[in-house]
Order: sequence, then structure tokens, then C-alpha cells
Amino acid sequence: MFWFGYSPGLNQGLFYNMKILYTILFFADTMMLITVAYLFLHLSDGGMSVELFMLLSIALLACIAILILVLVHYLKLPSKSAR
Repeated sequence: MFWFGYSPGLNQGLFYNMKILYTILFFADTMMLITVAYLFLHLSDGGMSVELFMLLSIALLACIAILILVLVHYLKLPSKSAR
């Protein structure tokens, strides 16, 4: 049972590792958002089809929604002093 830092010998606990996980997800989603925005701007300059425009628009909105979701969950985690 060593999922997400459940280790009786260490004093880190679940919340510490969840903060690490949310930080990794935040940076991964930020990189995805940058990539999708770059593709959107690069392809819209040369003209793109309606289907590709809709796909990239949905991808941009999904990246922003996931970024907000990760931030909300990260902020709800208790701090070290609250444990």
C-alpha cells in the first residue's frame, strides 16, 4: 500500500504527494495549452477548415477548464500547518 505516499515510515502523507501530483498536472496542462494555442494561431494564419477550427477551439476550452479544475483542487488541499 504505497499509493500516493502512504508509507507509515515517512511523515509526508497523502496531501504532500497530492500537491506534487497537482503541480505536475498544472505544468503539463500549461504546456498543452501553449501547444494548442500555438497550433491555433499558426494554422489560422494560413487558413484552416471549419472542422479543424472547431477541434482546436474545443481543445483550448478543455485545456482552460482542466487548468481551472487543477488549481481549485490544489487550493483546497490543506497546508502543512493545518495538518
